Amino acid sequence: MAPCLRHKARRKTTAILLAVSALLTGQGQAATYFISQTQGNDANAGTSSGTPWRHLSRLDSVALQPGDQVLLKRGDAWRETLGIRNSGTLIQPIVFGSYGTGEPPLLLGTERYTEISSPGNSRHEVFTGDPAEVFVLNGVPGTRRSADNELLNEGDWFWSGGVLRFRAVAKPAAVEAGTRQFGIVFAEVRHVQLSGYDIRWTYDPVWLFSTTSVTIENLRITEGAGFAGVFVAADNPAFGSGNVVRGCTIERQGPSVASASFGNFGTGIFVFGTGSSDENLIENNIVRDLPHEGIGIIDGARNTIRGNVVSGCGSSGIRLAKEGCVGNIIEYNESFGNCRLQDDRFGIDLLITGDDNVVRYNYVHDQEEAPGGPFKSGGIRFDGGDFSDSENQTSTGNIAYYNVVVDEYVGINVFNASNIRVFNNTVVDCTGFGIVVHAVSTQVPTGNSVINNLISMPSEVPLYINAVANTTVDHNLYDSNEQIYFFANGVIHNFDTWRSVAAFDAHGLFTPAQLADLGALDLRPKVLSPAIDAGRNLGLDSDFSGRPVPSGSGVDIGAYEFVPDILPEGEGQPEGEGAPEGQPDGEGMVEGEGQSEGEGMPAEGEGQPEGESPVHSADINGDHIIQLSELLRVVQLFRFGPLHCDAAGEDGYAPGGGSQACPPHSADFDPQDWAIQLAELLRVIQFYNADGYTAAPTADGFAPAV
Repeated sequence: MAPCLRHKARRKTTAILLAVSALLTGQGQAATYFISQTQGNDANAGTSSGTPWRHLSRLDSVALQPGDQVLLKRGDAWRETLGIRNSGTLIQPIVFGSYGTGEPPLLLGTERYTEISSPGNSRHEVFTGDPAEVFVLNGVPGTRRSADNELLNEGDWFWSGGVLRFRAVAKPAAVEAGTRQFGIVFAEVRHVQLSGYDIRWTYDPVWLFSTTSVTIENLRITEGAGFAGVFVAADNPAFGSGNVVRGCTIERQGPSVASASFGNFGTGIFVFGTGSSDENLIENNIVRDLPHEGIGIIDGARNTIRGNVVSGCGSSGIRLAKEGCVGNIIEYNESFGNCRLQDDRFGIDLLITGDDNVVRYNYVHDQEEAPGGPFKSGGIRFDGGDFSDSENQTSTGNIAYYNVVVDEYVGINVFNASNIRVFNNTVVDCTGFGIVVHAVSTQVPTGNSVINNLISMPSEVPLYINAVANTTVDHNLYDSNEQIYFFANGVIHNFDTWRSVAAFDAHGLFTPAQLADLGALDLRPKVLSPAIDAGRNLGLDSDFSGRPVPSGSGVDIGAYEFVPDILPEGEGQPEGEGAPEGQPDGEGMVEGEGQSEGEGMPAEGEGQPEGESPVHSADINGDHIIQLSELLRVVQLFRFGPLHCDAAGEDGYAPGGGSQACPPHSADFDPQDWAIQLAELLRVIQFYNADGYTAAPTADGFAPAV
């Protein structure tokens, strides 16, 4: 049994236990406030569905307390900004939700104008006073123009001197124009949860400014203007971390005047901040049809971008930029059909980033190519920059593994960057290059590795290495219908000379990959595939579909470990198996896909590896010590009652009812009823006070460290 890991002894005082006790028992009576635009009156008490307030601004006169709820009536619409200025606590967040039946509450960023003048020639005018950023004609957002002579199509518009002028064949009875900046704005608050609203036609729909532990879920954000549908930024070092953007749909976000001049405009989700916008989670969102990037992070550290589907964007699908981007994780995303408007962009694009960023388990395919662009687009890129004032060509720890990249011009591109590791990816049907490691820079990049990748291309260049040093290339498999060429340091080779002259791929293979069904993009190896057991063991835990690595006598080449029931004839799985989770099918990642082993809850039925000490479910980082934040998570589960499996959660569980298709939480043992009782919570507090725990033949399988 592995020894219990120990840190230096931490002083514990009764103050800690008193603080936890206060969290459990010292809670005031929470209030619930109701707001209905159609049935409310601001003179009402606002504390029941029968006496709701009318306006969102009525909240300005109330200091919301931890545990309070604010509920908006479903089916109603407001032309106001929802400003959130009060904080909750970890155990008692302030919650914004809805009540009643019907469509979600709707926040509109526009005002309705009925006084319309018509100078003639299909031109019409309304006086807005303040500059307009959104214009809507007959329910359809118009297109901003810069002068009257550019008003050529229905809905074209421009604003100048307080007057909005637009083109329409017939004079409308009313139009919508947006001059209000925010739909929802959070300002320097902590521990707030908001879910289930629609935000439409809003200049800067949702802003999280200097917030901590704010969660927004299940929002639908459409047809806005500004920097982003959701903008997360911080300029206060005391704020800016632990925010969650989950399950939102963000589409058709256009630029405003300010955002267009800034250069970052019309992004779906934008995280910005040097040393302050860190450790945020962007999860399971649908982001599509935007003029700029789908998801962008500038100078943010240790953020996680997980399980999102990003498509139809004008620039990169997911992009990280600048040296402050350190320790970010991009996993389980699907990125396709992006790069429509900008050349030299990628489905997942890391530009001049810092160290230790991880790109894994993503499905990246079918990016578009901007018309006339000389560089074209690609799947995944690490770019160290090529300007003397903005280079980071010696980064360390950046890695891309177990990704599937299909039908790109360039599959995976390492440009002007050092120490990038590209392992166990499957790259299929690229029209230009499979994997590229090259430089045009003021220094020579070194230390890059390309190992265990499967590249299947009908022609062109599967691997391109140029102007770099000390690059490791081995155990890759290349599949082609004809003799294709490899490029190394200015010389074109066939595979044999590539191995002998360039000294690459000593254990590499040039042979048919024997995949289950390449035409149908079933990219798992069949029983006779030469990829099986032909890779190098790099210590990775699970493949693209979540199966253990290795699953046989050795690691397989490519993104999939061999599945024994894939037959030589390409027959499918037996009934009950199905395609592996995460199999690309154009519809995003399969619901319920879990994390890789060691990062969350183990897959159902997997035991603890022999010789390793079991890890308590509360021990999120697996160091055999219960930290205060980990203890407070158990307190949270205790407070909410029932719990269920949540593979995407921080500890593999979430409050409330749901799936129980995973091992129960370690703290749930007496009785084992999918709820944590007070005595069970006190057991975890015991481990916390003991500076650690170890395995033991006890009811819960653990004992305090000694």
